Amino acid sequence: MSLREQNKRDKRQRLLAAARELFSSVGYSETTTRAIASKARVGAGTLFTYFSDKRQLLNALFLEEIDAAAKRGFAAVDPAAPLVDQLMTVFGTLYRWFDEDRALGREMISQLLMQAPSTSVEVSALTAGFIAQLAELVSRGGTSETPPMIIATSLFANYHIALVLFLSGHMADLESAERLLRSLVIWNLAGLSPQPAEE
Repeated sequence: MSLREQNKRDKRQRLLAAARELFSSVGYSETTTRAIASKARVGAGTLFTYFSDKRQLLNALFLEEIDAAAKRGFAAVDPAAPLVDQLMTVFGTLYRWFDEDRALGREMISQLLMQAPSTSVEVSALTAGFIAQLAELVSRGGTSETPPMIIATSLFANYHIALVLFLSGHMADLESAERLLRSLVIWNLAGLSPQPAEE
């Protein structure tokens, strides 16, 4: 990597770190791009060479952090554990990441849901990759006439529903959200074997 590329990478990471801190301490709505640039020690106009607006910066932050959390979750899976437990290891890792800063997580999900399709290509690609990894777990964990990708997509939908309920305050706490999701996962997997789960 050339010195110029290193400098560009360093500035981008400083902008992301500054945005992360301000979004958490001040709030997304109250944070300005000027404040982010100042905290990152770059010129106000420099920010726009990396991110077109504040929302794109939030998206980049979400993509970077949720991808890292997902990788931690899949790496922690015990292949010998029941499939329900394998899936909950992944989902639980993501839920705990959101729980670290619920207000910011709520803002991230809210902004992502309101995006136009043309601006969500990276999010869609990340989601597709995540669902494909879930399908791998499903395909190794049982046999079913339903294609693993269909089951994995349904599992992702359940994960997202429980997450939104949790972030919006409809669930009392993280444990309640995980209990709900576990029940939904068990329901999804009911057709994989004659005796799918003890619950």
